[in-house]
Amino acid sequence: MKKISTEDLHTLSNELYLLAIANLHLNEWQEYIQLAESALTAQVKEIIFEKLVSLGDKSFYDSYQESSLWDVCSFHKGVTASKVVALIKKAVVLIENVNELDDYTLQKGYRNILETLIEMIATESGRTIQYALIKQLELRKKIEAYVKITARYEKKLYPKHKIFFDILKERAEKQGKWKNPNRAVKDVYDEVIAKFEELDRIFIAGKLIELESKRNMIFEKIKIQEQIVENGNPQKNKRVQEPEDDLDRFYAKRRQKKLVKELECINVNISKYSQALKGKYPFISLGREILFNNDDIELSLINCVRNEKNLVKQIISQK
Repeated sequence: MKKISTEDLHTLSNELYLLAIANLHLNEWQEYIQLAESALTAQVKEIIFEKLVSLGDKSFYDSYQESSLWDVCSFHKGVTASKVVALIKKAVVLIENVNELDDYTLQKGYRNILETLIEMIATESGRTIQYALIKQLELRKKIEAYVKITARYEKKLYPKHKIFFDILKERAEKQGKWKNPNRAVKDVYDEVIAKFEELDRIFIAGKLIELESKRNMIFEKIKIQEQIVENGNPQKNKRVQEPEDDLDRFYAKRRQKKLVKELECINVNISKYSQALKGKYPFISLGREILFNNDDIELSLINCVRNEKNLVKQIISQK
């Protein structure tokens, strides 16, 4: 995630107000939905905030039941006015301290609010994100991108998290809890890195096998196009050359060029993965394609532990 700006925080805060206005049916402020953030002055937000506080735990679901003739609601019962108030307060704290907070703390706070907002606009099953509920187009695009990236990485990242967490929990059970995440990571670091390297080598080997298979298929396709260029379409059994033959050769040449470009791209990737395997671990040249693949894996692991509250309770002494 890129560096968080004051504008990013205000946009997120404004969206919380707009979400409440639209879905708690605060009719006196409905006009602001069309005007969006441009009309949400500090004075207006203060009045709306007081209204939200007065609504307490009134849920968006209940509001829909009261205001709609249809038994349809976009929100589950856990989305309440008080939840929006709590998120707005968090945003205000970040905005007021934006110049004092370090990038990590700022991003963590922003991500927490953003992810809670995403949970709020998800269906009760959590499978569908209702992007249309977000009024500000730029924020909607950002949320769509964030959800896609998260979904794409979850499958790829989970195995390493599981390895890391299992090692920590197993060691804590045998030797007792650590005083802090730094000490925990330092103690298991060598074992974790050995497991990570094994997993990454398997991943790269799999990519090479996949690419080699694709390359062989493209070689075969190129041969077929070469035959058409030289002899015409073999599927057309005819003794006399027809005008269509020239057309077949024309398209065959186009397909041939396209396939050659694909082949070049595959060869570049094969070279990339092969060179990575020849180098030392971690495979820095592969960048963010692999999790925990940087020149300070230890710090990344420490931050990972700190972000897992349930894990911290299991492995870190609370004394």
